[in-house]
Amino acid sequence: MPSHAISSAVEAEDLIRGLALFGTGGGGLQEVGRRRLLPAIEAGKPIRWVDMSAIADDVWTCSGFGMGSIAPHKTLSREERAALGYGEVVAPQPLVQAIRELARYRGVRIEILVPSEIGAGNTTGPLYAAAMLGLAVVDGDYSGGRATPEMAVATPVLLGHGFHPAAICDPWGNLIFIEATPSIAVAERLGKAISTVTRLPDPLAQCAHAGFLLRAGEMRKCLVPGTITRAFEVGKSIRQARESGRDPVAAAAEAMKGWVLCRGIVTEREWQSNGYMIGTTTIEGVGGDIGHMLRLWHKNENLLSWLDNEPFVTAPDLLCVMDETSGEPYTNTVLAKGHRVAVLASRGADIYRTASGLQLMGPAHFGFDWPYRPVEKLMSQLLEDSRGANF
Repeated sequence: MPSHAISSAVEAEDLIRGLALFGTGGGGLQEVGRRRLLPAIEAGKPIRWVDMSAIADDVWTCSGFGMGSIAPHKTLSREERAALGYGEVVAPQPLVQAIRELARYRGVRIEILVPSEIGAGNTTGPLYAAAMLGLAVVDGDYSGGRATPEMAVATPVLLGHGFHPAAICDPWGNLIFIEATPSIAVAERLGKAISTVTRLPDPLAQCAHAGFLLRAGEMRKCLVPGTITRAFEVGKSIRQARESGRDPVAAAAEAMKGWVLCRGIVTEREWQSNGYMIGTTTIEGVGGDIGHMLRLWHKNENLLSWLDNEPFVTAPDLLCVMDETSGEPYTNTVLAKGHRVAVLASRGADIYRTASGLQLMGPAHFGFDWPYRPVEKLMSQLLEDSRGANF
């Protein structure tokens, strides 16, 4: 049944690297992915994902993911936790528990897990849970091969499915079921509110959600397929380029069929957290990009950009930041002033380039009165205008 399996630490690192890159600044830390996949592999549990064609239409599927701001904050001491009413960790695998509880709550047998998005945290979560539960993960996701900041932009929502019924679990013993909500926007707010409680003692504590309970026939209509394999192959290409002395940035751009937008130094980082990490990153060009400035706006994930103060690449197309020397991806949690980076872009999924898709993932959805312009057309125009040496 598996279309792919990894069973070594090197392969796990390749997968985590690629997932982090396609996380577009969010989707969870690589550290979180390592804490899940490496122990599973060491315990002899290969990490597997299957092609959607191998799944029967009538089996039950669900999506599992964590929710919360990716903004950094301090971890509280045991004494500080106790003063706020938190005890010790009682559920070390909250996503595993959430999936079990959802199946029990609805009286169904869940056989397939679907990543809500591509990212080092929110894809390794289902992969780890599947290994622990003896389930399978489908090769694809509900966010177009990238990470997204809101449950409300998931492809099942675009096709008319609700998130509920759902189960929410965390390490501190909280267990909450959502039977119904008036809208996906309200479900999003509920999840965010609960996540702030979960993460208060520890920013790495997972507020695990299991929802989008669908038969596989319906899941298949919502799925953007092949995105886990894509992340694995791109992550591997970065490592292989580095090992052979080639440019890992160029290798990543080629493997993801994308473009290098800018190479430069992070000169400014501004952000605030209100359930999301929202802010901007300013990058001053170096080398062939000297004299140019690229600015990114993120809501957890990188969603819009300006080149020399003019609107540039936007969601649903992908904006990915990586270390210029090593090729290792940066999430917005750890990106800092002084980092020398490269910014890559690639095409977003076709489902989000439709009129209804752009209502969920276009600039206007995030509060910017810009027309969406496909990245390939922008890059073609840049080549014609000769605005940058790299383009």
